[in-house]
Amino acid sequence: GLYLLRLGAASAPPRSAAWFEKPAGMSYTALYALLAPLVDEEGAALWGRQMVLGPAPEFCLHTLRPVRLPGPLSGVSLDCCPVWP
Repeated sequence: GLYLLRLGAASAPPRSAAWFEKPAGMSYTALYALLAPLVDEEGAALWGRQMVLGPAPEFCLHTLRPVRLPGPLSGVSLDCCPVWP
């Protein structure tokens, strides 16, 4: 899919990525409010899907180290390794 930066800044190559869906019944405003402290504390970048090109989750949180998603969020976390510079 194509993703848009929703919170934070994409300033450094991420070392971890957490892919997840917005829980049913939760507003986007509530989701962003829930993640804002984590994004600020970790220097993270929250990416939100803009266009569906396959079965990818709606959101991806890039961080410099592995973090735990706040409840009620759950997803798949992966280690990242830069492949160019």
